[in-house]
Amino acid sequence: RAEAAAVGGRPAPAVLKLMDGLFVRGLAPDHPSCDRPFTGGARWLLYARAHKLRMPIHLLVPHLVRKAIMRRFPPGPRNAGVENA
Repeated sequence: RAEAAAVGGRPAPAVLKLMDGLFVRGLAPDHPSCDRPFTGGARWLLYARAHKLRMPIHLLVPHLVRKAIMRRFPPGPRNAGVENA
């Protein structure tokens, strides 16, 4: 019974093939000698998928946009320009 239920929730063969490729590229060691074409994209897609598994889409999109902006424009020191009293 459990086996039949698991088969019913299985992704399509094309999706399984895509996921296999993402995992092979995305989980390779983080070293320049291991980078292949699309390795960075595969890692990003796995990162987004991990978030999607934990968050509903209406929270996920603003969250990832906010993280991307913060990574692109990191905040400066908290008290920049303020002299010590």
